[in-house]
Amino acid sequence: MDHKLAILCQISDGLKTIYHENFIHRDFHSGNILSLKNNHKKWIISRIMKYMEKYLMFAPEIFQGGVFSKESDIYSLGMVMWELTIGRKPFFNIEYDIELVFK
Repeated sequence: MDHKLAILCQISDGLKTIYHENFIHRDFHSGNILSLKNNHKKWIISRIMKYMEKYLMFAPEIFQGGVFSKESDIYSLGMVMWELTIGRKPFFNIEYDIELVFK
């Protein structure tokens, strides 16, 4: 668990760095985290992601017409924390209709 905590601290530090530059990620999810050979985790803005995985990590207010913010990035960080500690994507066992979410 200490190793996972260290990874989460590194990811959090990355978010903190971009916030100091007044940048909001807007697309933070586990698919944007790159594992390097030296076991350091750094996240990158990746163009390759699964459609459903991307929306699963969004804060609920985004689906209600809200805007992306540091707070919505922190919600997404919580989803990444869940996935890293549990070993599965959040709500992996629940069926959902992504089209319904946008209605």
